[in-house]
Amino acid sequence: MKKLFTFILFLSIPVLGFSQVVSGNLRNGAISEDVSKILGSDINIDQDSVSLNGEANKVAHAEFSIQNSGNSNIDVYWKVSKIDFSDQWDFSFCDNVLCYRNLEECPKNKPNKLAAGSISKWDFKVTPNSVNGSGVVVIKLYSDSDFTNFLDEIKINISIFKVSNKEFEDQELTLAPNPASTYFKVLSDKEVANVEVFNIIGKKVKNFEGNNSNYYNISDLRNGAYLVRVLSKAGKVLKVKKLNINH
Repeated sequence: MKKLFTFILFLSIPVLGFSQVVSGNLRNGAISEDVSKILGSDINIDQDSVSLNGEANKVAHAEFSIQNSGNSNIDVYWKVSKIDFSDQWDFSFCDNVLCYRNLEECPKNKPNKLAAGSISKWDFKVTPNSVNGSGVVVIKLYSDSDFTNFLDEIKINISIFKVSNKEFEDQELTLAPNPASTYFKVLSDKEVANVEVFNIIGKKVKNFEGNNSNYYNISDLRNGAYLVRVLSKAGKVLKVKKLNINH
């Protein structure tokens, strides 16, 4: 009898510990992500991960569905975490309210009101701006505007394919000299507002405002291949050109 009591007590310890963790989270008014994944949620995304593949000169997108399997309406807020995302890319995220450009958090005054038993389709888009590469984005869902009550998440694996060399050839916009040593000039018949320089791993290393001379100093950059993105006043990408630096 004593052995049986000891065995029952041994089994109850993990249960009691888990109960304390859950009750503690409830008293604090928030459910942690780990606890939420164990308990489950009425809000569920239809897949754990999705692939987003596309060409560097085109907009690529991935769709997923969110279901409210409960008996009550739920307000849902989202957060976009760019785990590995090129500085040269732009993104748009469309929930069931609006589409947002380069916004990483759901506005507090615009929650997604998911009715009981409803299914909502959401869309994540990437504009590569003629820059290839790979990346990862995680979208997390919460039931509060402070992003404390975690509901579910989806991982988006991004793969953008390289465009052909023809995409970089433009008679209306060129860089000279190329290769460059201390400076380069943007030759274009269009007004240039900004000139951005990226290294081969997609990190922005220079950001220039357009000027009358269109000369830009790159004497402090290391030798190698870079990408130069030229933008108009409206923020439109006029062209992405390859620049070789050789001091």
